[in-house]
Amino acid sequence: EKLRSQAATVVDMASQLNESSDSLLEAIVMSEITSICQLSEEYQARGITGVCQLLRKVVLPNVGSSWLSMQKTSRDLFDKISEFNITEAKKLQQHDEPKLFKPSSEHTALWEMVKVVDANDSDTSYFGECMSATARWIRDYSGSSQSERTVDMYIIGPFSKTPQVKYLYGENRLEADRSEKAGRSESSRVGKACDYIFLSHDRESGIGENSGPQCKDHVDKATTDFVDVIKVARSQHIAIGTACIEASGVSPLPVMVQNALYEVSIPFFQVIGSRIRFYLLLNVDGDIFAFFEWASEKLPIRETDVDELTCLCRRFLTHRNLLNHTGKMSELAIKKAKRCRSMKTLPPATMCQTSNLILMQTPEKPKKRA
Repeated sequence: EKLRSQAATVVDMASQLNESSDSLLEAIVMSEITSICQLSEEYQARGITGVCQLLRKVVLPNVGSSWLSMQKTSRDLFDKISEFNITEAKKLQQHDEPKLFKPSSEHTALWEMVKVVDANDSDTSYFGECMSATARWIRDYSGSSQSERTVDMYIIGPFSKTPQVKYLYGENRLEADRSEKAGRSESSRVGKACDYIFLSHDRESGIGENSGPQCKDHVDKATTDFVDVIKVARSQHIAIGTACIEASGVSPLPVMVQNALYEVSIPFFQVIGSRIRFYLLLNVDGDIFAFFEWASEKLPIRETDVDELTCLCRRFLTHRNLLNHTGKMSELAIKKAKRCRSMKTLPPATMCQTSNLILMQTPEKPKKRA
């Protein structure tokens, strides 16, 4: 239960998006827009500003007109009352009373959300790029394909390309997994190949695997891929621990560094069919690890899957924040390990070792006998 609480806390912190991107995603969900292609067309034509204009036009058509109607009716009432024409004023009030209302709380909330959207924000623009990629996916392939690489190219790849994130794509071999295998065997080894290798602070800090659009849950390939992904995530965590040992020069590590390593979590995901699941690997104790599934989302495959699109963007932005958290905690653990090296003192016997010197002279040659 404590481990689950720790994982939930980390994910909750990573789920906090900036105000601009969070407001735009929430406004689109609350709106009546049901076409990804419509959103994409506005973004392609005018960027995020065009998307906001579409929200004002489609979602909030009554807000401005309602206030204008109220102002006109109020002026007419004031004129009638000023003329002491109470009868006409009452008739006008009864006739236009339905127009005398303020915008609903939902309309007001949406209006405020659109106002704070920053068109130059990188996370907000990332959503626009995901919209465009999804629209192409729907237009070119009708949201389905037999090819794993096509799904990667149109959906998983663009969504993984969150701001400030670096990743390697295409069955790359993991150095962390190779190093972990080399430590267990003297023979030459190679690391496992994964679809996505995520980097943070130039260190392998997360992975992703697409098991294929035709794959189903609990079949052999899905299970095998999942086990491999967990092993690779574990090897990435072990590699960070090895870096701490090298930085401190001590094995086993001091308690201070071990506690810092417990805060390092490795995010990873797996795509099975048209669903993606996000996980977090945690170090329990020593070589014991646990994983936590924190989200499961359906890939957008139809033009009307606007909610699926926004949810998937949120998940990948959260995944980005988890990667940054992993990099930050890894650097902190290594920093503490370096501090342990600087604090370490050698035993006196090895610091001031002395030796006795014996004076040796070259022996004289014996004299020849006469």
